[in-house]
Amino acid sequence: MSFDISRVSRAVSDLSVGSHAPLKLSHAQQCAAAAFGFKSLAAYQAAKKLETPVNDNGAFVIIESDLLATRARDLVESVDGVEVSAIVREAIRQLYPIASIHSSWNLRPVGIASAIAGLVGLDPISAPDFDDARYQVIENSLGEEQGFLFNFDEPDWEPFAAHIQARHGSLSVYAPSSFRRIVKGCGQPERFYLHGDRHEARLQQYFCRACDQFVAVDHLESGQHTDHDRRYFDALKIWDRAVARWKLPLRRAINAPNILAVRAQEGRLAAQAARGDFHRWIEIQAGRSDLVGYLAKDIMGDVNFPTHVQTVDELIGYIENVAQWDGPLTAAQEAWREFLAVQSDVAPLVASVYARMDSAAYVAAKNRSRVHVGDIWRAATGVTANQDWAWRNGRASVPEASANRITALLTRIETAAEELLESLRPNLPAGWSIAFDKDRTDLIIQLPAQDSQVQVERKGVDRLSLAEVYEIPGAAVFLRVRPGEQTMPMIKQPTWVLWRGSFAQGAVTRGPLQNYPNLPSEALLRQVLQRWI
Repeated sequence: MSFDISRVSRAVSDLSVGSHAPLKLSHAQQCAAAAFGFKSLAAYQAAKKLETPVNDNGAFVIIESDLLATRARDLVESVDGVEVSAIVREAIRQLYPIASIHSSWNLRPVGIASAIAGLVGLDPISAPDFDDARYQVIENSLGEEQGFLFNFDEPDWEPFAAHIQARHGSLSVYAPSSFRRIVKGCGQPERFYLHGDRHEARLQQYFCRACDQFVAVDHLESGQHTDHDRRYFDALKIWDRAVARWKLPLRRAINAPNILAVRAQEGRLAAQAARGDFHRWIEIQAGRSDLVGYLAKDIMGDVNFPTHVQTVDELIGYIENVAQWDGPLTAAQEAWREFLAVQSDVAPLVASVYARMDSAAYVAAKNRSRVHVGDIWRAATGVTANQDWAWRNGRASVPEASANRITALLTRIETAAEELLESLRPNLPAGWSIAFDKDRTDLIIQLPAQDSQVQVERKGVDRLSLAEVYEIPGAAVFLRVRPGEQTMPMIKQPTWVLWRGSFAQGAVTRGPLQNYPNLPSEALLRQVLQRWI
């Protein structure tokens, strides 16, 4: 429930009627803006235009009492700062009963677990481990930290899921960036650096995780270390999956300059292209709790595994060299038999794969969808939080009707890539080409000038419309719009639109796209891909 400044202003004006200095509506609007940390209503409105649209269902606010008192006295000389601060607080409380309201005059920072428990309306004593929550950083269109989206859709939070869902309407709860101020040790977060990240002040220095210090670019190109890609992605994974107690005292912008990022991404694309069908298939078996599942986990964690393996003899030969007992050999033989059984179908989404939807197949389907935010997955498939937890953990089988809905969603998401390809192909500059990676269901744009490839990645669906989303990371978002949608009445037929920026799963993409519904064109694609040209 994002705060509606118009409603807050009206309530402040009404509540001030019996005060020492009543506020007319225009003055109440200025006071409300000051309470939210802005020097004027115009400054508040300008800042809102830059923000990424997000449902502020956490209703967390720190009333900037000093700024509010000063602004109120500028408007009405006789106003009492303490009184007007209390009026604003009461107005917010009446309009948003679950709001977590704080005042800059008496902030008392608490531990991370207590702060997060307070955000979701729970007693920190009964929920002491909330500092294990994971969150996504939300940035505005300038790349500035806007807030945090805490996710409570993992099994650890099952005892509190019903409360959080009922209170906030979702298992993803938003807190603005000011949330750090009530958390001990997080008011001035330290910068976290990935391998290859540029120093914020010393612009010729880059962080080397192998040496644990900042170095000149020559050091990273010297050949002293040969595993730059792995170090970059390992650090990125640590950052993305970190829990709040470790991550909240730190900060890193999503688009932080990194000298190795492009090369690492290109290396990953090349490695993905070299993967064989078996390696792609075994990846989605890693959620199983049997010998094949355990083998899959070992293979995916083995950096030396031959990802291009094409025959059972190659597979068995490698396993024999590294296994310490016969179990992995038995698992490898069974895995190859299962793999061959599904190879007659071109697409892995056919009913033969998901019809017997046990826990492993459900987890594989969910992972393949790339819909990683729990309440978006549930909205798109009609699955409840309890069903999701039970099916992921093997506590119940997936009914046929639910399996059919899930399969239909996956088919719709993945077949959309072919439609996007046909939309982009006629707009590519001369000499460029585009191809469909049927295994990953991504698109690959080939640029001739530097023999480089750009991946157009499947990102699941948009929160608001559940429409298919693809992205060129950090450069462009493509969303499929259907006719009849109220947010884009100008669209008369199914159309792919483009937005310059990044896709944050869990945030509402439709807002920025509604403001800038660009149709793909050669000129626009050249702008989007400028850094690869």
